[in-house]
Amino acid sequence: MVNARLRASVYAIGGGLEGNAFRERAAKVTVSLRQISRHVWFAFILLLIASFLNGLRGEPIASQGAGGSRNNVPSQSSDTDASTVITVHMGDVTMKIPKAYFLSPPRHEGRSSDAIAFLLLSLLPDFAPRSPATLPEFAVPGWHRQILIGVFYKGYMQTGAALLNTWYHYSNEAEIRSGQFGYHFFQKPGFDELFKGTLENPTDIVSCRPASGPLSGPSPYCERIVLVGPDITVQYSFSRAYLGQTQSLDEHVIGFLNQLRISGPEFRIVQ
Repeated sequence: MVNARLRASVYAIGGGLEGNAFRERAAKVTVSLRQISRHVWFAFILLLIASFLNGLRGEPIASQGAGGSRNNVPSQSSDTDASTVITVHMGDVTMKIPKAYFLSPPRHEGRSSDAIAFLLLSLLPDFAPRSPATLPEFAVPGWHRQILIGVFYKGYMQTGAALLNTWYHYSNEAEIRSGQFGYHFFQKPGFDELFKGTLENPTDIVSCRPASGPLSGPSPYCERIVLVGPDITVQYSFSRAYLGQTQSLDEHVIGFLNQLRISGPEFRIVQ
């Protein structure tokens, strides 16, 4: 569900799609996600995207700090409540996150009864949340400084060499070429898949919308999917303008998440 909201949110930030154009692009996303994951919950992505667009909300599972009810979780991108704190438990890790960061509240996600997923939206470089002062920048079409972070606990997402080789397989083993910033890359429909190292031992894996052409959109973006702890995966999306800064982005994203962590092992990129 949250992965569906992540995809829908990525499109909305990047300029948005309407009508048949959205449905066609959503169908391509659905195929891509089914290829990456063999788990059943991805099969419902179109229904979930439709639910997101109609403002439907699932049952929240996060407990909340003082001053709010259990169901008082953000459902609108204009929510600017930074005083209320949402508590999230993921195995041994506990996080306290100001409500203003949430684009999608924590929800049960996946087959495991304790699986959790949620989306956080903020502005680079200091991860400023939505507030009366920042809302005008969030309202500007395109990615610009926006960064969308999806956190998945027991979400069955591939990372590292397994993820890259899945992409490579579904590219029909496309030609691997040299690109900017020391990356190698190959193309599959709609995306440039970038990495350093080799297919067998890759590092710095990034998936990007093409910088130009019919599939680039008005504001092309990139995304990283990384394992940051036991059964905890982070997928973050950002403007392609930051492509040459992924190592710095990794450090800042992990640092930001660790600032929100109040107990349990520190997040770090495992692969």
